[in-house]
Amino acid sequence: MMSLWDALRMNMMISYQELVRTFPNSTRWRMEQEGKFPKRIKIGPSAVAYRLSEVQAWIKGKW
Repeated sequence: MMSLWDALRMNMMISYQELVRTFPNSTRWRMEQEGKFPKRIKIGPSAVAYRLSEVQAWIKGKW
């Protein structure tokens, strides 16, 4: 059985700013539009984030 902490970690988010520091905006946007990168999630009027588990899976080639 999955613990509460494991369930919460699976749905952690990474902010747009954290992601852009290591991944060029234009490349990420293009790949997102082509379905080759996880979709952003709107978390506020002018803020977006990505599910950390999806980004990690993408890095590992499992997304």
